[in-house]
Amino acid sequence: MSLLSSLTIFDLDLRPLHDVDSFPSWKITKISKLSHKNLLCPLVCVPEIATQLLDSSTKALITLNELWTLAASSTNLTKRNIPILTINTGHGQALPAGAINFAEFVDNEVDCPDVNTIRIDDVAFLPYSSGTTGLPKGVQLTHSNIVSNLCQLEHPLIGCSQKNYRLGCKVVTLPQFSPELYIATLSKEKPDVLYVVPPIGYGLTETSPTVLTTRISQLSNKNIVGALGLPVPNTEVKLIAVDCTAGTPLGPNEKGELLIRGPQVMKGYLNRPDENIFLDGWMRTGDMMKEVAPAELEEIIRHFPNIVDAAVIGVPHETYGEVPRAYVVPRQGSKNSSRKTQRICR
Repeated sequence: MSLLSSLTIFDLDLRPLHDVDSFPSWKITKISKLSHKNLLCPLVCVPEIATQLLDSSTKALITLNELWTLAASSTNLTKRNIPILTINTGHGQALPAGAINFAEFVDNEVDCPDVNTIRIDDVAFLPYSSGTTGLPKGVQLTHSNIVSNLCQLEHPLIGCSQKNYRLGCKVVTLPQFSPELYIATLSKEKPDVLYVVPPIGYGLTETSPTVLTTRISQLSNKNIVGALGLPVPNTEVKLIAVDCTAGTPLGPNEKGELLIRGPQVMKGYLNRPDENIFLDGWMRTGDMMKEVAPAELEEIIRHFPNIVDAAVIGVPHETYGEVPRAYVVPRQGSKNSSRKTQRICR
């Protein structure tokens, strides 16, 4: 058994950092952790990483050599001794002095006790989401949630098929997205199919994530334009009036809050027993299909230099339906321009 697998025996909750997903080492980590009763938690910027490390009681991090400084800054902010396993990609900076080499945990073998039995209701992934309101919360997705959603996607969906894997087709991944790298890869690899992100479905972090999809069989339906598609198998959806406590569904063509029930719906929020978003077994999304909670954006903008306060609202947009607009209160005497603030927000 590899040393990496041995770490998982003791429920260390090893969690990978943001942008590791496209590397083979990350795939190895996923399989190792999920097969040994551990959970995975992709992360982002320093303050948010530090907050989530503390909230989730993380024992170790896995990152790339290019992101080691980000990881180290985050763990330092927690004031806890959290080891960082570092994958040397061969790009960017060399493996930092004192970094723990990920390869050693894959190549070396050690004797370990028997692996813990995995239950279907054990948490497998712990992504963070703002939910309907507020700052990000840990979304507990179980093995059952993930397997259920994968099975639901067995049906032929636009842009999502397992045939390429089954036929042994070459799959090209990018370490991160940039227009230059994307175009260069297209020219070099000449792929037959591109996986992009058109608005052909609906999902949430809390639903593993898929709820509604546009199926290939629907392409002949003239009513498909502007629709989010149909519920995936074994999934129920309904609309209720805003602030309704009875759960009574609305009729056709009436606008209301979307509620979801299905095997892919999360176990609940980590360490947030008071955050109850369920109504008689249905998960309340807080969405009128277009609504975005502004609390997280406001919190980020308030941390900008020379900004005292901020409020975010939704405004109509010709392409996206609705986009956020921020109203900010500049610090007295500051010279912050609206253009500079927009650039920072991006």
